[in-house]
Amino acid sequence: MSWQSALAKGLAVTELRFIMCPSGAGSQGLRSFVKEAYSEVKVMNPSLPLLVRESAGAKATILARYPAGKEVSVQVENFDKKNIGTSLGRLLQGYEAIQREGPGWSV
Repeated sequence: MSWQSALAKGLAVTELRFIMCPSGAGSQGLRSFVKEAYSEVKVMNPSLPLLVRESAGAKATILARYPAGKEVSVQVENFDKKNIGTSLGRLLQGYEAIQREGPGWSV
């Protein structure tokens, strides 16, 4: 499911955080994704908190917070924009869907 479809269906998340290095090559895909998609996400869901955090040496990561304070993160280091969109779409499907995904997700 694309991240746009997941957002259109309704939100299972209460907050999204994009964590990246401001200059590292491994974060380039996430920086590009945020630059191009941020406004689209805000138009579709103006009340959804979107936090963009940059820190030198940080691994590119997307973190989703779900109701009841549950959080899931996925590293997207060296991902291209398409793979980042796929990962975001999975995060937006909800906490229960992520638990079924298996390894690679930090719950």
